[in-house]
Formats: sequence, C-alpha cells, structure tokens
Amino acid sequence: MAAGASGGQEDQVVKVKGILSEDLTFIRQHFHRCSDLAYRTFSFESGHRGALVFIDGLVDDTRIEQVILEPLKTGILTRYGHSDLTDPELRSLLELSINEIQADQVKTLDLMNEIADSICLGDTALFM
Repeated sequence: MAAGASGGQEDQVVKVKGILSEDLTFIRQHFHRCSDLAYRTFSFESGHRGALVFIDGLVDDTRIEQVILEPLKTGILTRYGHSDLTDPELRSLLELSINEIQADQVKTLDLMNEIADSICLGDTALFM
C-alpha cells in the first residue's frame, strides 16, 4: 500500500469522473494521511478550472509552471467558453491542450487508483 493511502480504496476500481470536485475528493480521501500531498488549483478566463496534484518535495514547482501551466494558460482551451461546448467537444479540446504540454512522459489514465500510484512515484496529476 502507498504511504498515506487509505485501506480499502486501493482494492476498488474507480474511474475518473471528469468532475473536478469529485476526482479531487477521491484523491484527498485516498491520501488522507499524507501531509506532503500538494494541490495547485487554477482557472482560465474561459471559466475552465483545473488542479495539479503531486507530492511536495518530489516535484519542482518551477518546472510545473514552465512545462504544464504556461502551455495550458496560452493554449487552445483559453479561447473557448465552457458553456459554448458539448461534453465531447470539451473532451477533444482538453486532449488538444494536453498535447501542448511538452513533458518527457505524458500519459492519460482513466482509473483513479492508477493516478494515485503515479502520484506516489513522483508524477504530477493534472485534473481538468
């Protein structure tokens, strides 16, 4: 079991819901004993919101700003209002926005437990 993870949740298969508050609630519950878990929330003028989740001390804040946040702030997602898009259109724009991130390894995960495991290994999770 990962440090800080709660017993029982790692046995459940939980899919990413795509609802920021619900996905972050799962992560908070999963890591409820981990004091090093960091959340960095952000929003765009378009109304889109997101959050980065990582283990403080394993991730460089400057690199997060340069490699993840700056491309998202200037990317395609900033040009569209949330109410103007259907769910499939929004998902397509999110995927295009992720493509703008120039990281060594970007992967899309659909299971919350896999995301929690990646966070424990020092990865940064992006929720939008």
